[in-house]
Amino acid sequence: MDDDMLFDDEAEAEARPRLPPWQVLIVDDEEAVHQVTKLVMSDFEFDGRPLQFTDCYSGAEAREVLGRGAEFALILLDVVMESEHAGLDLVRHIREELGNISVRIVLRTGQPGQAPQAYVLKAYDINDYREKTDLTHAKLSVVFYSALRGYRDLMRLERARSGLRRTIDAITQVCEAENLPHFCSAVLDQAGALLGHGGEGVCASRVDAYAAVARQGGLKVLAVTPGFAELQGESKLEGLPPEVRAAFERCMQERRGHHGDLHHASYHRTRDGSESFLYMAFSAPLRSEDRELLSLFSANVAVTYEKLQQREETMSTSKPVSLFEESDGRILAEAALRSITASTARARGEDFLRILVRDLGQALDVRYVIAGRVIQMADGEGIRTLAVWGGEDYLPNMDYSLKHTPCQDVTDQSMCFHGCGIQADYPEDTLLVDMQAESYIGMPMVDTEGKTLGILSALDTRPIDENKRLLALSLLSIFAARCAAELQHQDREALLEEKVQQRTEALRAAQANMVEQEKMAALGALVAGVAHEVNTPVGVAVTAASGLASYAEQMVGMLSGEKVSRSELTGLATRLKGAAGLVEQNLARAAQLIGNFKQLAVDQGTEHISELVLHEYVQGVVSAHSPELRKAQIEVKVDIAPQLRVRLPAGKFSQVLSNLLMNSAKHAYPNGGPGQVQVAARLEEDEGGAPWLQLHFADDGIGLAPGIRERVFEPFFTTKRGQGGSGLGMHIVYTIVHQMGGQVALDEQAQRGCALKVKLPLARFSASASAE
Repeated sequence: MDDDMLFDDEAEAEARPRLPPWQVLIVDDEEAVHQVTKLVMSDFEFDGRPLQFTDCYSGAEAREVLGRGAEFALILLDVVMESEHAGLDLVRHIREELGNISVRIVLRTGQPGQAPQAYVLKAYDINDYREKTDLTHAKLSVVFYSALRGYRDLMRLERARSGLRRTIDAITQVCEAENLPHFCSAVLDQAGALLGHGGEGVCASRVDAYAAVARQGGLKVLAVTPGFAELQGESKLEGLPPEVRAAFERCMQERRGHHGDLHHASYHRTRDGSESFLYMAFSAPLRSEDRELLSLFSANVAVTYEKLQQREETMSTSKPVSLFEESDGRILAEAALRSITASTARARGEDFLRILVRDLGQALDVRYVIAGRVIQMADGEGIRTLAVWGGEDYLPNMDYSLKHTPCQDVTDQSMCFHGCGIQADYPEDTLLVDMQAESYIGMPMVDTEGKTLGILSALDTRPIDENKRLLALSLLSIFAARCAAELQHQDREALLEEKVQQRTEALRAAQANMVEQEKMAALGALVAGVAHEVNTPVGVAVTAASGLASYAEQMVGMLSGEKVSRSELTGLATRLKGAAGLVEQNLARAAQLIGNFKQLAVDQGTEHISELVLHEYVQGVVSAHSPELRKAQIEVKVDIAPQLRVRLPAGKFSQVLSNLLMNSAKHAYPNGGPGQVQVAARLEEDEGGAPWLQLHFADDGIGLAPGIRERVFEPFFTTKRGQGGSGLGMHIVYTIVHQMGGQVALDEQAQRGCALKVKLPLARFSASASAE
């Protein structure tokens, strides 16, 4: 078998229609953030739709893009860009000036200290807050799923709200019909208009269903659209097309409507046994919200159909009679909808629910309106009322069991209407007796996942007539959906508050360990550099040691012979001496590096106060950092008297010196060295005669710009954001010096580079040492 690799021919991917992508806006001033986001999310899809990204690198650029009317589902927004609060300013611009409350906004920040999470989530209308360091691929995917699902659900609610308004228009148009054929034609016309696109339909009826079946049919087609024109007047079930016949037969058998991928069938049965059917066929699958609109539309027009049928059976005159009074239908429904929508538009939470139940009670002229949430009780599910209107004022909230109540039927996601005799229908419901209820109508609050969250119901001490039923069903349907959205928002807000609390606690814990983690990170980098540096002398020593073995073997051979050449033996001894010298020299160098590193590591792990020969100690710290300093082409000069001895906590002092050296290596020479750092120290006494150590640290690099000088000791401030800078190095210097009772400040008199003056008290450490 040869080494050639064989490849299967790739099968062509099955062609499928591409859905429009989700529009995502990335607003961040770091190009790497744009690149990595698009890289890791390039194959992401949600609901079969991919992502399409738009890049903006400042808050101003994002304002311009959004101002052109571009619509986005998700905005990934940095906080600190052209200013420290550019991202937060953009959030207010989007929400308040543009009035866009739909787009999901996720803040991503590399500097959480600049915008504390709890404050931002409370003060700004954002949907999530993440630290860039916390956004792994998996966590970023979770953010996208959550945000896009929220945006999709909001859009569905908006479409449902718009569709419900169209439903009221369609119902009122249908209600103007004067006879059954006219009515059925209007139903088909308005069903198509309701969905915003065409469909072919058949409207039929059967009188006394069971007798009609026995007589092989008894079906009468009342109205058709042009696609079913040949069925007009058809009176035999067998004469219908197979798909229409199958749909009607299923409705008769199950006594309810149903739907398939490309059709919708509605069913209604009157009190006297008459049945009516509506069949609509579509060229493309309907969305779930379209089916909900059709179901609501069908349920409402069924009431009108029943009244028309009763009227045609009883009327002996052909004079048209209006089905509803002028106060019913479009005028009343539109007026009530506008009034309640206006009064609740800006209300949220409990205020929204209280206003809603009051206005619904007044619009429907009923005694009670209840908005409640489904809860778990000891004996099963129950209702906890959130707002109760009692005719003249609000009533106290309460909990009650769903057992043997009409509300139990509502929570099964069925609209419930009892025009009269509600107490007789539910004799075990004592609450109905206490309220003296005679009639009841209820609607479920169903969330975007299909779960029943609560109920919205109206009760009266008088019967509710059929004309008021249509208005009540319309209004309760619309505002039950709005209530469900409000409850879902409250649930998500509570979950968000819990997450905020958890993340705040995690942030406090992280902040408590951050300085220690930074020390360990610096120590880890030092380990890598020292390990690399030690390899060279150790490698030389290994080579030289192997040479020693070879030379020794040669010497043994010479000495075993009959004759030994003096010159050869002298040469071999010279080589042995040279190899031994190399081994000794390089092992000493490795030992020095390891010793310096060990001392630094041990010192930084303890607060023990030691007597330091300062010149040697500083030189050792510099030597431990020689790999990084040599890489940056920095030479360090130590200007400290050899005899100077001080008592200091060696660990803290070495950490200060290490951070200063690394700050110069990382920031002072952006274009590379050569450069020079000078470390000088001397003893001084204050006015009271107490000894202080004056340490002066200076480099000859690019120095500090005015805007940077004032912030050099701030936590998380760095000029290397996005390039590995943590912004903690100089803050740790400041913190440790102050913990030691000292002072640190920039040397304002320095002519070039960056210079700092560190002043440490020695008396306190001498006293501590004595106490020990």
